[in-house]
Amino acid sequence: MSDKISLNERVEIAKRNGNNARNVTYQFRSDLNELIALNSVISSITFLGTRQLLNQQRNDLIDNIFEELERQSDLSNMIDIEDIKLTLEVLSVEHRAYLNSQLKEINEKVMETERLQDEINTIREKANQNSLEFNRRLQRFVKNLKTQNLSIEVLESSKNVVVEKLEERLNKADENNTFVIAQTETMFNSIKGKSSYLENKIKQARKNRANLEK
Repeated sequence: MSDKISLNERVEIAKRNGNNARNVTYQFRSDLNELIALNSVISSITFLGTRQLLNQQRNDLIDNIFEELERQSDLSNMIDIEDIKLTLEVLSVEHRAYLNSQLKEINEKVMETERLQDEINTIREKANQNSLEFNRRLQRFVKNLKTQNLSIEVLESSKNVVVEKLEERLNKADENNTFVIAQTETMFNSIKGKSSYLENKIKQARKNRANLEK
């Protein structure tokens, strides 16, 4: 008695493999979206929150220093005060230049992110187009069925609908799904523990901001 499974059974196995690959990739996407959301929280706290507070604090400190210098100014220490003012101005200019260089670096990263997002959207559009074409072929086949036309040609060439070729195609699909699962698991391992790391960064960022607000 042969142990060879039927083509119908082979199709069911391939469908399960496809579903497994889909589930793994969607779960990984969900994990990635969580990391993106956590990073967005950190960005909001560190830039929109903490950075603004630091900028305001710096401006207030400089204003206070200049006011105090003006209050203490007299003929005996005028030269020293002017030197201090000039030094503060130079320090402020240098710090602004540093911040500008950091903004430029951030913009470069954001630009790269935008480029990658465009590539992602292009991949999605290509997948949608492929799905649209597949659905249209199915629609044409359904239309033919209503007229009792069972020709497979509307779906694909009949020369491909032979047992040997179907088995080869199922094997190829299994190989692709196995590769997708293996690669996704590798990517998952690379981000394992990242969620906890980012959550701790959020706690620290909030703590830093709270300290500034005291």
